[in-house]
Amino acid sequence: GPAPTDQGRRLLFAAVGHFLARLGGRAGTVLILDDLQWCDADTVDLLTELARQTEPRVLVLGAFRDTEVVDDQPLSGLVADLADRALVAVREVGPLPVRDARRLVDLASDATLDPGRRERVVARAGGVPAFLIACAGGATNENAPGRDALPRCLAQSVRRRVAAQPGAAGALLVAVAAARCPVTVEILGRVLGMAES
Repeated sequence: GPAPTDQGRRLLFAAVGHFLARLGGRAGTVLILDDLQWCDADTVDLLTELARQTEPRVLVLGAFRDTEVVDDQPLSGLVADLADRALVAVREVGPLPVRDARRLVDLASDATLDPGRRERVVARAGGVPAFLIACAGGATNENAPGRDALPRCLAQSVRRRVAAQPGAAGALLVAVAAARCPVTVEILGRVLGMAES
């Protein structure tokens, strides 16, 4: 159908807030959203309205990868705006400790990895849950070529991140990845055609 008018959008957002508030009754409702780095402007507008509503029985818990949110994305503005008005609390979640990373690999691979392979997966993923799960799944797939190769979903994610880097930063990352040995500032300067400073 036709796009709603501004008034229609306000009514729709209010209805969503009312529905969520009533959904949990007196106990309230927790709305959990993941991968908010992919949300569009309409979703950001809805989340903004949910945060502004005075209904105390709705708590929105959202997760996003800050490495994939650039300054001109709608989510970046939303987080900054709501934080300034004390309507949101931002908590950075770091990598998992090694013990928890091992446990997650065991769960993701049904504990079928031998200890040496498990330790390689844990070391390579650096405590990042998405990487741990993808690498554990790839390591248990006996039919996959190059079982220690980076899983396709992770390789695509890395390519996207490198391509999004401004200016010479992407070329710098490619040069470091391709070197397969320690890289000095002098070598990087030569790759980029820049003098050491």
